[in-house]
Amino acid sequence: MAMVCPQCCSEYDQRLECPRCDVRLIFHDPRSSPGGGASRAGWQQSIWGRILIGLILAQGVYHGVRHLATAGLLALDGADAQTLWSGLDGFLMLQGMQLVGLFFGGLLAGAGQRQGAAYGMVLGIWNGVLVVLIQPSMAEQFNTVTLYGLPLLQAGVGALAGWLGGLIWRPLTPV
Repeated sequence: MAMVCPQCCSEYDQRLECPRCDVRLIFHDPRSSPGGGASRAGWQQSIWGRILIGLILAQGVYHGVRHLATAGLLALDGADAQTLWSGLDGFLMLQGMQLVGLFFGGLLAGAGQRQGAAYGMVLGIWNGVLVVLIQPSMAEQFNTVTLYGLPLLQAGVGALAGWLGGLIWRPLTPV
């Protein structure tokens, strides 16, 4: 186990104090980056990794809640699944489910980040684009305002959730 003196930068094994400087040695991980900044954080801690994980969570929550609501409404009403989501009520319910999923994804993407609102905003834009691309059955309900407004609305909700995630789980202060 390599220990390094913070003053003279000498390495020692099996010691707690530097024999030259009489200062406490700090642990040096040889696998860490040579600059001593961020240690070997995986792809999950990168900007795009956080956004990808938040996007997967947002889409997963949305699709899970949608299937649960479909099952519940079909069990109660016995209505056709296709006509269930085609009206304005169904469209608004789908939008609410997407925003709930996006909120949880934005919280996760912005947690512990100083730029949490920016991470959430990018997550919201990508989530809105995915919603427009994945749901071709709702293409007749999408007009030009909806096509451009949906990613913008979700960007706002994502920014709010990312900011809130950064506020709840504060970033570490630099030493």
